[in-house]
Amino acid sequence: MLDFVRARNAEAGDAAGVADECVLVPGRVRVACAHATSDVDAEEILLAVAALFAAILHGRVPVVESVEHRGEVVDLWMEDTGEGEEE
Repeated sequence: MLDFVRARNAEAGDAAGVADECVLVPGRVRVACAHATSDVDAEEILLAVAALFAAILHGRVPVVESVEHRGEVVDLWMEDTGEGEEE
C-alpha cells in the first residue's frame, strides 16, 4: 500500500503545472482510517502505523488490556506518547 501511495504522490507532483492562468496543485493521497483519522496524509499515517507495529513486535509497546472475544484473545497496545501528562 505504501508503494501505491508513494507512486500516486509522485504522479501528483509531476502533474503540477499551469492551465488557463490557474495553478494546478494536485494533492497528495489522503486516507480515512476511522473517525480519529478521517483526513490525513496517507504516506505519513502508513509510516506511523508501520513504526508502531514494529515497536509492538519488538516488545517496546506494552499490552494494556487483554480480553477474550468469541474464543480469541484480543490485545490492546497503547503507545506512551507523553500526551496529557502534567509537568
